[in-house]
Amino acid sequence: MSRSKHILRFVLFVCAAGVLAGAFAAVAVRAGTVVDVKTVYFDEKRTDEAATIYFDRDRVRFDASEGGRKLILIARRNEKGEPVCWVIDNDSKTYLEIDRKGAAEVQSQMERARLMFEQQITNAPPETRERVRQALEAQYGAVMKKKPVIEFKKLTTGVVIKKWSCTQYESYVDGVKFEDVWAAGEKDLGLTASELQVLAEMGELFSGMSPKTNAFFQVGRGAGGFAGFPVVVVEYRGAAKHEKNEVTAVRQEKLDPKIFDLPQGLAKQKLTQ
Repeated sequence: MSRSKHILRFVLFVCAAGVLAGAFAAVAVRAGTVVDVKTVYFDEKRTDEAATIYFDRDRVRFDASEGGRKLILIARRNEKGEPVCWVIDNDSKTYLEIDRKGAAEVQSQMERARLMFEQQITNAPPETRERVRQALEAQYGAVMKKKPVIEFKKLTTGVVIKKWSCTQYESYVDGVKFEDVWAAGEKDLGLTASELQVLAEMGELFSGMSPKTNAFFQVGRGAGGFAGFPVVVVEYRGAAKHEKNEVTAVRQEKLDPKIFDLPQGLAKQKLTQ
């Protein structure tokens, strides 16, 4: 599961790269919404990053860099009208495809592994049981944990950040504070309900594999989500602030529709690896 964990983590560090800018021929373009995001790490050992998210009706694209590796995430609907995400690694010329069926298979695989490990702990002699648990958690930590309960609490409205009026939320994971979120109305940012729906569908795909996903993918998730688009998200590790994602600009641009297509010549990797 390390591969999936790495990819799911990358979406939290989205940054502007323009990786495929020179790969596309001139074709018809149409207006879309481009959102610039800056990621600041409170740990001074980590370098701050910049981000750009491209929206075009029912599709969205992230260009990202993590540890010097350039990655791309494209979310849209397939020919059946169902949500699908492609995670593209340009360095290795490979990609992963995440759809509802694949996400469910990964979630089922993780749950079966967790139950198997719990059985091993139960069957271990009492004097070694704790050591067995610690060893399994050290090697399979993400698999050992049950799906957490994520809750958003609305605090206040009318908080002005730059030119946007925002509603402030707090998110909790199993009762422990995880994020501060300031969200603006999608219309104020030039986004549409269908564009936010794409993010919500991405959140559904990721939630089974990596439940503690960033607030960008918790948009509108019923009682457990929040309304609008996150303008600022501060994430915590325990009581300490870990990182801040902040929208720095929103603009309308003509976008080449091919940037939302899966590039040719990539090798498909198996998601359950």
